[in-house]
Amino acid sequence: MPQGSELRVPGKCRQYLRCYNGKAEEKCCQWGYSFKPGRGCRRDYHCKEKCDSQHPVPDPHGLQDRCRYLPDHSTFPMEGRCRGYWTCYNRKPRASCCLEGYSFIEGKGCQRNYRCRESCIPSPAGDCRPEASYDFKNSLDDQSGNNVRAKYQHVKHSRSGKIKFSRSSRMTIEHFARQSFGTHLFIALKFKKYKYGSRRQVLLTNCACCVSQKPSIQIIVTRRRIKMKLATSDGRREKLKFRLKRRRKVRLTLQYDGNTFRGTVNNQKRSAQLRGRIANTHSPLVIGGCHDDSFVGKLFYIHIYKCLPSDRRQLK
Repeated sequence: MPQGSELRVPGKCRQYLRCYNGKAEEKCCQWGYSFKPGRGCRRDYHCKEKCDSQHPVPDPHGLQDRCRYLPDHSTFPMEGRCRGYWTCYNRKPRASCCLEGYSFIEGKGCQRNYRCRESCIPSPAGDCRPEASYDFKNSLDDQSGNNVRAKYQHVKHSRSGKIKFSRSSRMTIEHFARQSFGTHLFIALKFKKYKYGSRRQVLLTNCACCVSQKPSIQIIVTRRRIKMKLATSDGRREKLKFRLKRRRKVRLTLQYDGNTFRGTVNNQKRSAQLRGRIANTHSPLVIGGCHDDSFVGKLFYIHIYKCLPSDRRQLK
């Protein structure tokens, strides 16, 4: 049998065998779980036998076996919780949490539910952390700890903690050209648009200037509106429109959880139904525009997540 195959032990509910280097090793599900062939350790309060294995499975949450057979970004509910749910990454479970006022429903994702008022459950391996984070206060380097480097072209760094964009300015993050966004994305940024410049300005996109493929992520600024566009791998596209008032400093968030596309611009909120994985264009993430639709203004910070942060106050 191939390595990693698992077999049920006759007469036992918690104990099972796993093939490793041509030999069968005894394993044991944690208390309150039983082994199901082809499904791994599953919740079973009726299984109360003592485990004879000398090599217990190092899985404190009893969910490792379930994520082993599921694709990345698969989700399933967290027992006894309404906001909390599990997300599979690299065949390992990671605790996730819906935003306040939402609860997780299996097969539908985070849905509006004002009765769910529990506190968010942090991840055992650390809460949702940014993939890339730039606040420009001290330097132009990434502060997420992932050492994600950005390429700056004709960008001026101000001592007051912002960067200035002209028609030829670009901030390119090649890190996102080699990976998929999956089904979870959260982008938070603050910018200020100058009075002059082109009427249609692309603030953020994953379209390279030398690639003709359509982008799957776009934030477009016009004279009186802001548009957010998102496309999934099945060819579906959704657009969120916001009015841009006289106040030129704008705090903006773009969020997608695999079921709903949401956006906020200052105090305005919009949402649209959208399912599936975000389309992968194999292009880097570009701040400042693509082709001739360049952004002209200032950028104060930008945070990019491939998960949904539970506390957004730290992003201000």
